[in-house]
Amino acid sequence: MAGGQLSVERRTGGDMLYLTGEETQNRYFEQHDSHRITTQLAITHRLSDQTEITLKNSFNVFGRSIEIPGFRFDGDQTASFTEIAVMRESQGIRRDEHEDGGEDEHEDEHEHEDGGEHDHEHGDDHGAGHNASRWANSWVAGINLWTDQFDGTTANPTDAKSTIAGVFIQNTTTLTEQFSAETGLRADFVDPASFDKRWFLLPRISLLYRFNPAWSMRLGGGLGYKLPDIFTDEAENRAFRNVLPPDPAQVKAEESAGINGDLNFRTILQGETVLRVNQLFYFTHLDNPIILTRDGNIAQGELTQDSNFAQDSELTQDSDFAQDDNLYRFGNLNGSVRSRGIETNIALIRGPVKLFLGYTYVDARRQEAGQSVQVPMNSPHQASAVLMIEEHGDYRFGLESYYYSPQARNEDSSGEGYTIFGVMVEKTWDWFTVFVNFENLFDTRQTRFETIYTGMREQPSFRDIYAPLEGRYINAGVKITL
Repeated sequence: MAGGQLSVERRTGGDMLYLTGEETQNRYFEQHDSHRITTQLAITHRLSDQTEITLKNSFNVFGRSIEIPGFRFDGDQTASFTEIAVMRESQGIRRDEHEDGGEDEHEDEHEHEDGGEHDHEHGDDHGAGHNASRWANSWVAGINLWTDQFDGTTANPTDAKSTIAGVFIQNTTTLTEQFSAETGLRADFVDPASFDKRWFLLPRISLLYRFNPAWSMRLGGGLGYKLPDIFTDEAENRAFRNVLPPDPAQVKAEESAGINGDLNFRTILQGETVLRVNQLFYFTHLDNPIILTRDGNIAQGELTQDSNFAQDSELTQDSDFAQDDNLYRFGNLNGSVRSRGIETNIALIRGPVKLFLGYTYVDARRQEAGQSVQVPMNSPHQASAVLMIEEHGDYRFGLESYYYSPQARNEDSSGEGYTIFGVMVEKTWDWFTVFVNFENLFDTRQTRFETIYTGMREQPSFRDIYAPLEGRYINAGVKITL
């Protein structure tokens, strides 16, 4: 398989007087231009009935520029991913011997070719004296390589380069018809090192148990990490102006440990209505959270004052960037972030009518100096309801609503709770389909609650954005099936 994609985007925002051309002097604007070229390649070669080798590669070139009054950010990012993996699958029948203690397992090498006859032969040979159950085993092992390089073309010292080489192995085993397990282990070597740490060992495990056809339970957990990177929401909100890239020698990688579990229930009500319920629980602990600070200080902690990253960045003395005292630097919070939550999903299906209900609770808190504060920009309560009436190949009609509770913001204030409604209609005639989507039907916008900026209109300081800004909109189109 091989493929590619090309996209070009140009977006302009800011003061409406600037956008309409009425006044272009001393008016705030943002100009975002980008282009992306992506390629994908996947080759699979079967070595035997049970073993295959795969080669995957993707290559991405992403160029972007952000221009605001008095400043322009510009650069090109080149990234690649390459993986070679070998997979081996085997399956068979496990028999519990009641009399002669014979062979415990028989590998079913030909199940894909003549599974039905093969099962019948087992019945003839061993009779009713054996309790048989199927088993399956899958191994995947391989190596991969990530490369990422950003070359900035403006005064900001934003050039960055990183390489990650990894080796991994994972196993999926169906021990019985009721119990299966997925385990994995990967080791990553990173360059440049993150605070003198080059190796990251990442185990994971997931266990699934089926009590009966209606009930099942899954439990899993694992470790993860995230390398320091300049491309964060906080930095982009500032158009990367006066933002220094993270210094790998001074900023540690974020490291996480998490566990999760879910309980599933499925039944049929009154012979026609299907009921599905999924209840998810999770807990995540994050060490060394990466934060963006101004002049080395944040509200809940301080960066070390002995950092010489500014001197190592080769800032020219005549650069406007170097002369600005309001530099933003990346560092690690002197504490941790703990996130826990639940998610409930309910589905009711009766013929062409489908109803989906969802609720999510998130409690994300930052722990530092014996204090616990809520992580901003996280709505703790979210709910959704989607009603869909669909006849495949004929029509589709849907209603949807989403609720977000008030959430804390970085500027020590809370946003408003809000609800979004939508409607979609689709009709198909043979090879011709027409669809219409009504998004944000009742025009929910943050600007209905408050202004989204403070200070002067010519040089605004923007508040945290937590709700839609564009209001209601409609999109329609046609699909032609050849």
